[in-house]
Amino acid sequence: MTFPLKNVVIVGAAGNLGSHVLKAFLSSNAFNITVLSRDSSTSTFPDGLKVIKSDYSHDSLVSAFKGQDAVISIVGNGGFSNQQKLIDAALAAGVKRFIPSEFGNNTADERVRALAPLLDGKKAIVDYLKEKQDRLSWTALITGPFFDWGLQTGFLGFNLQSHEATIYDAGTIPASVSTLAQIGRALVAVLQNPEATGNQYVYVESFTVTQKQILGALEKATGKGWKVTDVDFEPLIQESTERFKGGDFSAVTGWAVWKLGAGVGRVVE
Repeated sequence: MTFPLKNVVIVGAAGNLGSHVLKAFLSSNAFNITVLSRDSSTSTFPDGLKVIKSDYSHDSLVSAFKGQDAVISIVGNGGFSNQQKLIDAALAAGVKRFIPSEFGNNTADERVRALAPLLDGKKAIVDYLKEKQDRLSWTALITGPFFDWGLQTGFLGFNLQSHEATIYDAGTIPASVSTLAQIGRALVAVLQNPEATGNQYVYVESFTVTQKQILGALEKATGKGWKVTDVDFEPLIQESTERFKGGDFSAVTGWAVWKLGAGVGRVVE
């Protein structure tokens, strides 16, 4: 495999995480960046940035990936099934490194996947990459949950508008988290160190924190006490498991962050 990696195409650069990844790569001035965008997309990007439109057919993707050293996939839940198509096109185009859309809890750990079955699809993509790694190297970046996004959206259990918090098992479980900007910088570092990061999971975090610590910081910042709802994990897990089996894929959401944090979801143990 020839290094270094200079020409990089980002798939999903307009999303919550993708926009921060794009910013990190452009700020590094170390790569030639291309963005892959669907034909139907109305997303806009900085002036001067190379943007290739694709209908996601095999030939279209191969054409887009020609001359690229690395492909970074930052597709959301709805795009996971397309990643094998991206990998096949990358192989055909002679790409050297593929980074799948991981960026979360440790999908390599079967305990994590048992609690959050939606992650099985991510693991399947890494398994597919392992089958091809003699021709296409890969890196799976595990970051823990997105802290700033999770705090703003309520995913971590805190409602910033109503000053209410849902606290799981006393809020003392530590979890590794990463900011969106940190994930972007980590991806830059991965591609700047290709030989050290090839064909493996790479684990990063911004910091380790508990819900209790977050609540304390929020109460200090807002100058008022928050309304707290305490929730026990075990009944919640049973209920969510049944809902998931019944087809409700929203059943496993933010609470899983903290359950996984009990020695399972932490990326630094």
